[in-house]
Amino acid sequence: MPSLERFLQSQHLEPSRGKLLKGIFPPENANTIRDYILAEITPNNTRDSIKEWKIKVLFSPSWFLHYSSFKEAKKEDILGYLGPIRKSEVDDPQHRWLRTCSNRLLAYHKFFSWLYSPDESDQKKRVTPPCMKRLRRLRSKVKSPYKPCDL
Repeated sequence: MPSLERFLQSQHLEPSRGKLLKGIFPPENANTIRDYILAEITPNNTRDSIKEWKIKVLFSPSWFLHYSSFKEAKKEDILGYLGPIRKSEVDDPQHRWLRTCSNRLLAYHKFFSWLYSPDESDQKKRVTPPCMKRLRRLRSKVKSPYKPCDL
C-alpha cells in the first residue's frame, strides 16, 4: 500500500481533504479510509469528487467515535452521530435531512461492510457488520420536491 502522502498526491484530491485525512486519530483510521478508497477505485472507476465526499463523510464518525478504531464502532455510535442531522418540520419542511441521512447511511454501510470483509470483491456477498444491522434508509413522505406554487 502507498503511504498516506503518496496516496494524496496520486489521487488529485483537494488539499482540505488531505488535511482531514492527516488529522484523523488514530492514524490507522486514515489508513483504513485510504485502503477503502483504493479498493473502490478499480472496480467502480470512482470520480475525484466522490472520493473527496467519502473522505469527508468517513472523517466525521472518526471524530465522533472519540478517535477509537472503526472496528470498535457500535450501532449506538452510528445512531448517535446521525441523530443531530434530524430536523423538525419547521426547520426542514421538505425533509431534506432524510436524504442526507440516507446517503450517509449508505456510505457507512458500504464502508463497514468492506471493513469487515475486505477480501470479498462482490459487495452483495459482503457480511453486514453488527454496527450496521437493522439500519435502513429513511423514506421521505414528500412525493415531489416541488411545492404547489412552483407548478
